[in-house]
Amino acid sequence: LRARFDIPDPFRLFAAMRQEGHPIQIIPLILAALLIPPAVHASCPTYAAWLDASNEIHPVYCAGVPCNNLKGFATVALSPDGTYLEVTLQVQATPDSAAIPLFLPPAIYGPYDATQEAAAGVAPLATLSVPSLSLDQSLWSSSSRIKPADLPKLMDALRNGLAYVNVPTDRVPTGELRGQLQVVTCLEAELNSATACAASNLHPYAFANVLLSADEKLSATLVQLPRDPSRSIPTPVSVEVTSTTSVRLATLQTQQYSSCVSGSFSGLKADGVTPCSVDEKHTYPAEINYDSSMNKVYHVLYNSAGPFLNSTVVVKTSATGCTSQLVGHLLPATPCRRLLQLHDSLYSVASSYKSDWITIWSLNQG
Repeated sequence: LRARFDIPDPFRLFAAMRQEGHPIQIIPLILAALLIPPAVHASCPTYAAWLDASNEIHPVYCAGVPCNNLKGFATVALSPDGTYLEVTLQVQATPDSAAIPLFLPPAIYGPYDATQEAAAGVAPLATLSVPSLSLDQSLWSSSSRIKPADLPKLMDALRNGLAYVNVPTDRVPTGELRGQLQVVTCLEAELNSATACAASNLHPYAFANVLLSADEKLSATLVQLPRDPSRSIPTPVSVEVTSTTSVRLATLQTQQYSSCVSGSFSGLKADGVTPCSVDEKHTYPAEINYDSSMNKVYHVLYNSAGPFLNSTVVVKTSATGCTSQLVGHLLPATPCRRLLQLHDSLYSVASSYKSDWITIWSLNQG
């Protein structure tokens, strides 16, 4: 016999199974190591690159001065069956940007270390989605699946730290942003209500990840929330990551915001009083993600205070009671853990790992 679970909302299924008394945890899903082919998944992608003009080998000039008004971030993970790559790319213009370029196709090159670059005319190992920025959309992100022509060569470069992401623009066609893809340290936190819920059908929940570079000076924080009634919370008013010594490591923006001054989120100029004019005001999306979000938005830091291990993630809302605050602590990610996405089902996940759905189901935490 073969059964299929169609799950339009994985958080809803999780809540329903809890209500029915099943000791099964669907979010997050734990997969036994024996089922994992070449990619050993945790809840984070395996590789990441923090993109900056200063990483380029060649000179990066815009109108005669060094370009410094773009930042980026990319992640790469091998699919469970080892046949394609799951890639995210995020690019943003800094709030003080006077001009935003047109982008040419970004790409992954290799095998080159951080001191080398591909010569002109050398074909990339993979081509990525082309970013598009404007004043009204000063952060662009994309999630995609790609099948490089020579996947083994690309994976070999990744595993040896010899692959980099290059983002060219019309003003610097050879590449304005670059970042070496590296294996990241993955931290995760399950966020639960700080107070008990009176209603038995309420289980407020969120999930947080922090990706760290090898030296932990670069970080990317991702917070994901469900939408279904039993697991969701009102729109957050604050999301903060605080160290064990009470140092604020990251503050995520919970609402779309405008800015024309780096480090400011009020839509005001440097004097703190005058509103940014229409032709200088950049608009950015909220830095929280819902289970229905197709493209993830990371809170990216290029000079992290750290350390993030054992730090506390707090999500606050304007509500009272058990939906007022979610709390969790960042710990090393559980190997072989996978978060179900909007269109995943036990059947589709099992198929991707070349296993059967009932085995996947039975391996969940009780």
